[in-house]
Amino acid sequence: MTPSTLATAGLSRALAKYACRLHEHAGGGHSVTSALGVWLLLALASDTVADGERSALVNLLGMPLDDAKNLAAALLDSPHAQVCSATAVWTPDSHETAALRRWMETLPSSLSRGPVPSQTAADVWAADNTDGLIDHFPLPMSEDTLLVLASALATKVDWHQPFEVASVKSTPGGAASWPSDVTTVLRSPEDVRRYICRSEFSGAGDMAVHEARAEGLVVVSVAAGPEVSQAQVIAAAHRVAFTAAVPRTPGSIPLERSLFDLEVGRHPCWHLEERPGQVTSTTGREERVEAYLPAWEAETDLDLTAEPQLGVGSVLRGLSRLLVADPGAAEASARQAAKASFSKTGFTAAAVTAFGLMATGPPPQTRSGVVRTATLLFGGPHAVVAVAIDSPRLDGGAEPDGQWHGIPVFSAWVTEAVEAQIAPLTHSD
Repeated sequence: MTPSTLATAGLSRALAKYACRLHEHAGGGHSVTSALGVWLLLALASDTVADGERSALVNLLGMPLDDAKNLAAALLDSPHAQVCSATAVWTPDSHETAALRRWMETLPSSLSRGPVPSQTAADVWAADNTDGLIDHFPLPMSEDTLLVLASALATKVDWHQPFEVASVKSTPGGAASWPSDVTTVLRSPEDVRRYICRSEFSGAGDMAVHEARAEGLVVVSVAAGPEVSQAQVIAAAHRVAFTAAVPRTPGSIPLERSLFDLEVGRHPCWHLEERPGQVTSTTGREERVEAYLPAWEAETDLDLTAEPQLGVGSVLRGLSRLLVADPGAAEASARQAAKASFSKTGFTAAAVTAFGLMATGPPPQTRSGVVRTATLLFGGPHAVVAVAIDSPRLDGGAEPDGQWHGIPVFSAWVTEAVEAQIAPLTHSD
């Protein structure tokens, strides 16, 4: 099953809005999240939601609930080469109801099923499915756990061309342009797209854009002036990232502003100067763009349970109805743990998202009886968005049609930097 470009575009727009909500929920500061990690769980459990709550979930998912569940299954059953993905549903046999079994039968074949694991085993699942980046499952496991629905996403890619390391003193504006505790930054390679984005495209004023490419991933960084809100910058970064993966139609307005249409001088996100020099253009005018970015690392742990705008509550209530007659008889929780780093050599990110239900009432009563068991033997502060792409586009081949192409996987709101020469986040070998 291959989702259409229209479905991918709808998902990209929905994830852009959801990412804004997640970063706002994170406090508006330095953070990394995966809207896709939450979206997948919402989509998989969307058919459990009560009728009165479905319209709001449709708006969050960006498409009809059946379409969202089918698209989630397509993504999970055909994973991207550079994005490790895993999902699981765990529940004790003693609480497996007929309604729960019917719902589990609708889940994609790639989703693992089994009893509720120990905390140690859940931690191992998180580590194994994030290349060791996240070694602790975000929800506690106990004998009272009734159900857990979890997703894991991870990527580790090397840039096609690594960055150079530069002293902050050598950049235009010098040390005043960077955090006071940083002395080195990253200088963009020559053959990398970097430009000033048209205000008509972003709707939030002209913005500085850098597109770092790796096999299977484009990591887009977008910076704007201080008067532009976080939500506007994150939304613009998602739009630019989608366009980087899925080019605009012929004849559409290009993203780039001509440097000759801008004022010479200092801007919060760039410094533009004009001087005489040798050019090759027949017009006698030539444009050149350089870029410096901070190296950064981010780690975020989010409680997704209480925020109504995230839509998690309606899904948790729907899941609880599969297990108990009274949804209030189960304690619901949801969290996401995410990490990412942007370094000289590449980009690394991972997120584990979990929805969980725990029993709050007395344990079910047992009684003496006869049990028959059948055993069947079958024998077998800038926004960063990382968007998945298909390899053929990087190689100049045919237009790709993979399930993941154009889908944003991770986003970060970067307000802190680290020294550019440090090693990126470690990972398991």
